[in-house]
Amino acid sequence: MNNLLDVVAIGNAIVDLLCFVDNDFLAVNGLKKGTMQQITEQESTRLLSLVTPSFCCAGGSAANSIAGIASLGGQSAFIGCVNNDDFGQIFIKSICENGIRFATPPTENGPKTGVCIVFITPDAERTMATYLGASIELGVDNISSEIVANSRITYLEGYLFDPPTAQQANIKAAKIAKEAGQIVAMGLCDVICIERHRSTFVDFIKHNVDILIANNIEALSFMETQDLNVAIGELSKLADHVVITTGSEGSLIVTNQETHQIDPLNVENIIDTTGAGDLYAGGFLYGISQGFDPITAGKIATLAASEVITHSGARPQTVLQHLVDQGSHTKISSRKLS
Repeated sequence: MNNLLDVVAIGNAIVDLLCFVDNDFLAVNGLKKGTMQQITEQESTRLLSLVTPSFCCAGGSAANSIAGIASLGGQSAFIGCVNNDDFGQIFIKSICENGIRFATPPTENGPKTGVCIVFITPDAERTMATYLGASIELGVDNISSEIVANSRITYLEGYLFDPPTAQQANIKAAKIAKEAGQIVAMGLCDVICIERHRSTFVDFIKHNVDILIANNIEALSFMETQDLNVAIGELSKLADHVVITTGSEGSLIVTNQETHQIDPLNVENIIDTTGAGDLYAGGFLYGISQGFDPITAGKIATLAASEVITHSGARPQTVLQHLVDQGSHTKISSRKLS
């Protein structure tokens, strides 16, 4: 590889199917609002028989982040597994059209390409039912030593700690990145996954992760506390940079024992919050990969997250690089808290 990449992400390769429903639909079908739950292929088929998706696009948390990095002008790659089926081709086409390097050959047999049914209620909250499908086939053989060693940042998706083979793939990628002197970043995931793997997460992050990204709910669950300040204090012992998104209140950047508040942008017409956290992560990692300080990276991240909630889907519809070039992120205020 001749050119150094900015970020390589390793995560679940999934196609998102967006469906607008009311709160009663969630209750009747046993879906807890605002969460992500894993479902079987059969349950996926049943739920899809009850709705008509209004939007279909490539998804997956880390893949969404990489799409944001590409929109910002970053050079990036993605590692994840799909089947050679219709949804798999949709995913590959979407990744490649964004200029993202995708070198994971699709599987010819086994589970179908994973899908995430995103149920969006009138308040713009999203509830996800995910069939992981072929994405759980990810293993150590899929990790390209060349790509990881030549990426400034390797971004790992917390959801990959569920399948044992994918967990080993994360461990291999982190080792390669560290040996090459590169940065390892990790995004936490749904609280249910955190509860299953808390001790494993703690040990892995402590020994491998430089940048930890989570939302406030994930941070509280991870540290088993109701006090966000306590959670932040404990998380800062595990990673050099801790980034916490706090929804409508903005985000917190913790580095060098200092906590900075990044204020949110005022978005008047919020359509769909799907992907907001993913785009924030992408914006932050892009900023760090370009040599910006963490506070400026947080402002770029806020800009990216603010764009994606103005429309359906978890990928930007505006070229984010243009917004940064215009200095839009400089209008975002911040302040030191401690």
